Amino acid sequence: MERNPSRRTLSVLVSALLVCAAFLVVLPAQPVVTGAPLLDARLRLSTEERLTIGESGIDAPVTFHLSKDEPEDFLPIEPEPQDFSDMRIWQIRISASDGRKVAHIQGRGVPESSRFPWSRLDEKGEALPDGFYQAQFVWLDAGGRLHRTPNTTVSVFTPLTIRALLAAGLGLRYTDEGLVLRILEVNIFPPGRAELAPAALPMLGEIVTFLRGRPANRVVVRGHTDSSGSAARNLELSRRRAFLVYRHLVDNGIDPARLSYEGLGSTRPLASEETADGRAQNRRVEVVVLKRS
Repeated sequence: MERNPSRRTLSVLVSALLVCAAFLVVLPAQPVVTGAPLLDARLRLSTEERLTIGESGIDAPVTFHLSKDEPEDFLPIEPEPQDFSDMRIWQIRISASDGRKVAHIQGRGVPESSRFPWSRLDEKGEALPDGFYQAQFVWLDAGGRLHRTPNTTVSVFTPLTIRALLAAGLGLRYTDEGLVLRILEVNIFPPGRAELAPAALPMLGEIVTFLRGRPANRVVVRGHTDSSGSAARNLELSRRRAFLVYRHLVDNGIDPARLSYEGLGSTRPLASEETADGRAQNRRVEVVVLKRS
């Protein structure tokens, strides 16, 4: 009898420890996690991937789908409320071939939907190397026990147009509205002022190029601030900043008939206002490329 664990056993243990560590690092101050993740036969995770760029890159390239595991059925069955009732926190963990976590989607309590769009970007919002990755749905129940679905394979291919936007320093996320291109204040405006910084021109140039290739999509430019100062001043500052970006797009050949702009002040923060970093994330302009209705 061998005294040392087999290589396969060690691999399973390492994978379990990595999943536990992911929860402890990303979602601290939770109930004590007990034991390795249990393979749960109730649910399975699958992927819906766009083989083409899909509406010129406006739609999310990957959607994870959580369904009930019914091996005798050809079509997935939507989970029922009782299938989620014991979930305290949950996470879709995307890993490289060596087991490193490269991205995640997470939440607390019952998921709002069984479908989870993913941008194919890493934890820093950067493009992942093209290739194949593994994903699994992991959750913590009220008793502190971890559960997991079997792994599913997901492929990553980032079009050159999207890589160009990321390389220019733009943030990117997919929503039900469409594709949101995010420009942080530090990259485009002097603090507290509404004038375009010269360093912003290459970034704005990439947006112009992207929009020229999608003439059928309408676009909304939205200005945002943090909560410092009065609400009235923040609303006006955000509106003026949105207008400057709108005006730049028009001046560079984008049809004004497909453009609109608005200032939202501090009403839609992305991050906590309690920290300087959070407030910096909230001071931004977003160029939203809308899906075609």
